[in-house]
Amino acid sequence: MAHSPATMTSFRIGTINVHSFIHPKTLKRNAKELVSILAPYNLDVLAVQEVINDDDWILMCNDLSLTHTVFGASHGTRYGNAIGSSHPILDYFNQKIMTSGKGGDRAMLRCRLGAH
Repeated sequence: MAHSPATMTSFRIGTINVHSFIHPKTLKRNAKELVSILAPYNLDVLAVQEVINDDDWILMCNDLSLTHTVFGASHGTRYGNAIGSSHPILDYFNQKIMTSGKGGDRAMLRCRLGAH
């Protein structure tokens, strides 16, 4: 069933692999640099891969006004996926995926958003 434009909600959504907030060339912490790149987009939702649920993740979300967050660890590690949102996160599920190939096991994080 199609929604009329009057009933649809639009979101500005971004996704990024933060590589544990370590710059790939300088090997220095880069959360502030990533915030400066993402801030002009005024995102409603940010999906992040290879994140650690730590101060850098909290700093990024606070600086981007993404006040609702969830984190899903990948198979008991401290690394995983995360979602930051300016909308309430009503529920979420972290789906772990077993693989037999290179690169180890994976996970996918999904959430359901509410209205402001």
